Amino acid sequence: MNNLSSQVRKHPQLLSFKQMIFRGSALLLLLAMLSICFTVGALMSGSIIDKTAPQAKSGLLDLTQLDLAASSSVALDGQWDFYWQQLITPKDVAIEPRHVSHIKVPSVWTETPIQGQTLPAQGYASYQLKVKTDQIFSQLALSIPKIGTAYTLYINNEIVARAGQVSDTAGQSEPGYNPQTVFFTPKSDSFVITLQVSNYQLKWGGIWSSLRLGTVNAINQDLTRHVLRYTFFIALFLTVASYNLTQFLLHPKDPLPGLIAIGCMLLALREAELSQILHQADLLSWSFKSNVRIDFMTFYLAVPVMSAYFHLCFLQDYHKRVMQLIYVVSVGFALLTLFSSTLVASASLIGYQIFVLLIMPYIIWRLFRAVRKRRKGAKLLMVGTLVLFVLTTNDILYSQGLIESLPMVSFGLVAFILCQNYLTYMRFINTDRKNQVLTVTLDQRNNQLEEFSSSLEHQVSQRTHALAEANEQLEELAHKDSLTGLANRRGMMFDVEDALVQYQQKDIPFCFLLIDFDKFKHINDLLGHDVGDKVLVQGAQIIQTNLRNQDRVARWGGEEFLILLPGSHTDGAKIVAEKIRTKVRDALTASLQHPVSVTIGIAEFAADDTINSCLKKADTALYRGKESGRDRVEIATAAPST
Repeated sequence: MNNLSSQVRKHPQLLSFKQMIFRGSALLLLLAMLSICFTVGALMSGSIIDKTAPQAKSGLLDLTQLDLAASSSVALDGQWDFYWQQLITPKDVAIEPRHVSHIKVPSVWTETPIQGQTLPAQGYASYQLKVKTDQIFSQLALSIPKIGTAYTLYINNEIVARAGQVSDTAGQSEPGYNPQTVFFTPKSDSFVITLQVSNYQLKWGGIWSSLRLGTVNAINQDLTRHVLRYTFFIALFLTVASYNLTQFLLHPKDPLPGLIAIGCMLLALREAELSQILHQADLLSWSFKSNVRIDFMTFYLAVPVMSAYFHLCFLQDYHKRVMQLIYVVSVGFALLTLFSSTLVASASLIGYQIFVLLIMPYIIWRLFRAVRKRRKGAKLLMVGTLVLFVLTTNDILYSQGLIESLPMVSFGLVAFILCQNYLTYMRFINTDRKNQVLTVTLDQRNNQLEEFSSSLEHQVSQRTHALAEANEQLEELAHKDSLTGLANRRGMMFDVEDALVQYQQKDIPFCFLLIDFDKFKHINDLLGHDVGDKVLVQGAQIIQTNLRNQDRVARWGGEEFLILLPGSHTDGAKIVAEKIRTKVRDALTASLQHPVSVTIGIAEFAADDTINSCLKKADTALYRGKESGRDRVEIATAAPST
């Protein structure tokens, strides 16, 4: 590490551009975080402004004091007329006045006290609101959010929108999400909105979010902001997922980019479902059940994926068993959503939200420990995590109706992902920085090595040539007899095996001639070992000169020689053997002035033979010749006993 630092000081030109990237990236991250805070603040301010706008009272929303033509859209919040277990139309109320209750919009009717009773989750009801404006408009627009879980909407006596099939029985009701914008022409400065709603599929029913009224231009602006906001979220999550997936594929041993890629894909899918922008653009329409499962499962699976990221980043700071509990519980809730009804799945949400509220302090606590231990990247990750957890808590409390706010967790996810990606990017830059310094160092070392290797090249070439020659000599020595120059036992076996193949495939016969010098020990003792060696050398030369080109001879051991006669039967082998016997005897006896003779055993390979058994037959014939007086040729007549 010290060596790397010295190289950094030697090559500052490599680092100036990298330092600019460091500072520029940090500035961009700061601006992005400030933008997130500003956007969250602006949305919160917009929510507060909505609370100060006119509110409906006892089923009447008076907008006569508001210049609707010049203002932005208005949330139709407040007290709506409410008819529990009644599906009424505007005409029904006009013909027959009914007892009416009031309910706050937006809210769910589940657990709401109406006429002394607490409403169940499943059932049906009608909402009604009379709106008075400051003038007669040629056209107005109404933005309708998701409503749980089927609705039919009237303006005055005309049906202008619906989702699913509203019914007073569960069997005939069909759920459906259909957030949309409708345009209508009011006939006067007042109109009545009637909304029939039924719910048998979720744990909560009713109008969850605000309906908004405004001019066509104002509502279109709302829609544009909605599309841009969620398109930004989806595009950002998919971009980060692609980047991290590429990093994971390039370095599969590092699981962190893979986890972030999976998490971002889940978040992009969740944003697409929550915003319904694909449905509104007529690009893709999921079924109600698919919408619910995507909504819940992306939440249930994103939590363990993000938790695993903390776990793998700081293995020594998080308890393995606690993290395993998070994984098991989360997967259990996801499987429950996948294989159960939407009603059961929605009932499980509150349990998992409580679980998340319990594990968030643990994650923060252990991350704070990593900060104290000065773990790399822990401080920046703490910033993104705090933003994420604060906005997650906001969303959980808002979904349970405990606070008046807006869904904000998407901004928290963006803050966390930006911090995480900054750390990943900086790690990549640092690695690249080190690589460049090491590259310069390696170039210097390579130049030195090239100079050194050029001086070694000639020596290596010479030694390689010498080694090749030595290998050739070793190969030759391994298969040749050093005294006679003939093949040794190992070298001879290659030719024997080839003769066996020819016999088995083409029925070509072959014979063995096993030659032994008679009384060779007596020659060594009487005349000396030098003369004994001369006998072997000259005898080998005589044997070789009296053979055909295809015949092979080898020194088999001591004073024994083995001849292989391919293509020969016993009769032909006997002629060759007699010729060699007489030539050796006459030539060596005359040369040494001392009687020299050989005895030869002949064996022809038979169908029931092996190489060893055939050699054994030749050896038996040889010793039979020795016992019969030596200086003779003996033919094997039967296989030897084993």
